[in-house]
Amino acid sequence: MNILSELLADLRRRSEPVVPNDQATCPPAFLSTPQMIEGYVWPNIEVVQKPSEARVLLIEAIGAVGKSAAAAAIADRLNWPVIESARAQVGSYSLTGLLHDALGFDSEFMAEVSRGESGLVVDSLDEAHLRAGTSNLLAFLENVNSLANAKAGSGVSVVMLSRPDTAEIIRMAFEDFGSALMEVRLEFFDSTKAATFINGYLRRHANSGKSGNYDIVVQHPKAFAELRDHRLKFIAEAMLGRSIASLSHSWNEVRSFLGYAPVLEVLSEALAVANPHKDLGKKPAMAISSRKILLDLVRELLEREQGKFLSQASASLLSRLPADVEIENFEPYSADEQAGRLIAKLIGIDYSGELPFDVPDAIRSDYEAHANQFLQDHPFLEGRNPVNVVFGDYLLARASIDPKNVLAGRPVHIDENSVGPFYYRFVQEMAPTNPGETNPSVNESIVSALVASQIKSQPVTSLGRASLWGWTQSDGMANLEIFDPGVDDYLNFTVEGLTGALAIRGQLRQAIILTDEGVIFSEKDGRFALGPMAIVVCSELLIDSPLLQVEGVPVEGAENYPSMIASRGFDAARLSRVEVSSANLISIRGKCLWPLLRPYVTAEGEVNFTAYSAYMDLRALFRFFRLGAGAAPNVFAEKLEQGIVKSNERRTRYLDRLCEERIFWKADSHYYLDTQKLAERSLNLQKLLGGQPDAAVFSFIDWLDRGSTS
Repeated sequence: MNILSELLADLRRRSEPVVPNDQATCPPAFLSTPQMIEGYVWPNIEVVQKPSEARVLLIEAIGAVGKSAAAAAIADRLNWPVIESARAQVGSYSLTGLLHDALGFDSEFMAEVSRGESGLVVDSLDEAHLRAGTSNLLAFLENVNSLANAKAGSGVSVVMLSRPDTAEIIRMAFEDFGSALMEVRLEFFDSTKAATFINGYLRRHANSGKSGNYDIVVQHPKAFAELRDHRLKFIAEAMLGRSIASLSHSWNEVRSFLGYAPVLEVLSEALAVANPHKDLGKKPAMAISSRKILLDLVRELLEREQGKFLSQASASLLSRLPADVEIENFEPYSADEQAGRLIAKLIGIDYSGELPFDVPDAIRSDYEAHANQFLQDHPFLEGRNPVNVVFGDYLLARASIDPKNVLAGRPVHIDENSVGPFYYRFVQEMAPTNPGETNPSVNESIVSALVASQIKSQPVTSLGRASLWGWTQSDGMANLEIFDPGVDDYLNFTVEGLTGALAIRGQLRQAIILTDEGVIFSEKDGRFALGPMAIVVCSELLIDSPLLQVEGVPVEGAENYPSMIASRGFDAARLSRVEVSSANLISIRGKCLWPLLRPYVTAEGEVNFTAYSAYMDLRALFRFFRLGAGAAPNVFAEKLEQGIVKSNERRTRYLDRLCEERIFWKADSHYYLDTQKLAERSLNLQKLLGGQPDAAVFSFIDWLDRGSTS
């Protein structure tokens, strides 16, 4: 593995720093003696190319990963000066001109650089590019190439640091110059360096005298190390949705998040506790924490970015206010505003959301300039791409549930290809809840993205429970349940904006769709994949794909379950091929006359519908029965009557019917369940609660609805 510090062994170190001719008149962009930060962790690097004749080294890194810290560390190690190009008026001010102003015309430093006997570090070329434009940047690079010319000497004597977008321009410029360029990329920290970074962060703040429990790493080193590793492992498990034996073995799956310096800084602050022994004894509730811990980290990062804006830009803005103008509730660059600006950048539109305070006309243009400048180096995005899937899913979830804040009422389309495994969890946590309801509300337009996100969170290795869709047409709303393997429970959504035909794109697996309206199987890359264990009961099915592939579990020896389609009508005009590895993987019920589907029709009777809400109400009545002191499963009467049934008309009717038939009976303060009577109807608690209702369950619901004693 390559480490940046090892690369410096090939570079010439000065015996002492280069001293400015006159410190008072030295350009502010010239730093003679930059200091490596205390506890600096040398990052791993990816070597892109390393030609032996190269005189210039380009270090590429995404925003907020530590380019300036790396520049100071390199310069400190080699006794080289740093040129802060963002402050150097790039283009109108050449590198050689700046060096002359700093060191005087009699200095031998430039000749030493040219011969490869000394060197310098040019930092923040991406910021210089943003300020000066491409043509001025190219002029500056041409001057760098002239100074460090292969004909004049050998060895790297100029190190430049930049983000990827500007690095690409630098790369092309040196190709045009005909000059070799050494290139490396800073990588995210591995697990060992991440732990070292946290330790160094706390030590540095403790030594600086900053208020807080930063000395925990010195006062309780063993307990702190255990707490730190426990927290990192817990977050990794929250991301992966599973328990892991070793953090280091699973690190590559979470490296772009937990190996990212801004995330580690937030974690370091959270680890600065007074008593690590006490915090180690806390067992966080997984059902809550695994869904919220990533959101909490994201929100804390946004708050830290606002803090940076307040410390670096607010004074400048307020100083420009006219004497007779005051600002109330001055909260610039809030978390909501940042999210809005980031979403707009992510999807490629101008930001049109409301600002968190009334910006006076006198400073509006300055405020926008500052906000846009900060956005260029925001830790969530690199260009228009998310730095990692956690940040990407957060922004897409925000765009899904709060589009008016960003898009001025324009509809939002979330491509299922763009979402990751955290999107559906973030939506569930952030989506609004309608008055009188407990489930968050989402629009039907994002259902495919929600399901695609769930699929990415749980690979097909076993069937078990995965995702469950259930639909009713009650008051123009539907219900969607999605199984979250991270908490071993279902996330519930109320679905609005129904179109009358649920469109599923590309794939449907481990799902149950029950709707008295239409379903569309829409192609992706010329095919639609069905299964394993997809159950669809609908009024009309449109297969809008030339190829239907029926799939099983792609694991050798795993048990397979067939997919089942039941519909009153079928439309498969575009279908030209059906691929089924085993005939028993699909069963079609209903009047289907399409020749390619006929071989899989197992029943041609009329398809009848049971409202999915009826199954959910029945399931709710049985859900809290547990074996206790009595001989039969039981539940507190008060809990069932006041907590479950409440004023729900159907649940009240079902409860009365179940008591009438002595399936339930009430004694003292409990309801009891007669499991034998359930067995007589081919039912048990597992079948009723499993989320996969079969014919016996539907027959039972029909019996309850009809009030029949047969």
